[in-house]
Amino acid sequence: MALMPSERSTRSLDVVTAVMLGLVSVVTALGAWQAAAWDSRAQEFERDAGDARDVSVNQSVLADYSRRTDLEASATAKALSEQRAQETDLFEQLVLDNRIQAALSATTPGFSDAWFEWQAGGSDPLAQPIDDPDYVVARDGVPQAYGYTGAVLDDLSQRLQNRSSVLAQAALIQALALFLFGIAGVNRLRSVRIAVLVLGLVTFAAGVLFGLTAFGAGA
Repeated sequence: MALMPSERSTRSLDVVTAVMLGLVSVVTALGAWQAAAWDSRAQEFERDAGDARDVSVNQSVLADYSRRTDLEASATAKALSEQRAQETDLFEQLVLDNRIQAALSATTPGFSDAWFEWQAGGSDPLAQPIDDPDYVVARDGVPQAYGYTGAVLDDLSQRLQNRSSVLAQAALIQALALFLFGIAGVNRLRSVRIAVLVLGLVTFAAGVLFGLTAFGAGA
């Protein structure tokens, strides 16, 4: 028996409603999965950033201690060097050379070379070996690197959290679309049903477009 036009129209609306309910459910589930993945990754970045900051603080303390130790060694070596310059006995000069080397042996790697270069250059008070670029990198490079790494990981964590938040908001819009499609499915008045379906489609499209902004390059 052939279906009446009104029955065919109702059947078509039923199919559209069912398809949209399924489609919105799938899109919402995918969004929730992606948001959860981003949240998990953001938490990993946050933990790693905290570890990097802890290492940076510890290494900064050690770098500060090394700087004070190197300054003391530099002052000791300079005093011994001045004493050596006034010494005429070869044996005493060798003894003082050994004492200078011993004073600098416990310093930060690179400081001894910088100190001898500074000494050879006339011991300019405005160009202390403590300011030598290679030595500064050896002393402060590790804490600064960990500090920078912590900042980068913090930024990555925040970006992923923001993306996850966008998908969470998009899920709320999709929930409204599901609600509208659900109402359309139980409404028998054709004109009202079509209006609600159109409103649901618009809401669904808005949710999808908003959710896609989470995948943007600047998100």
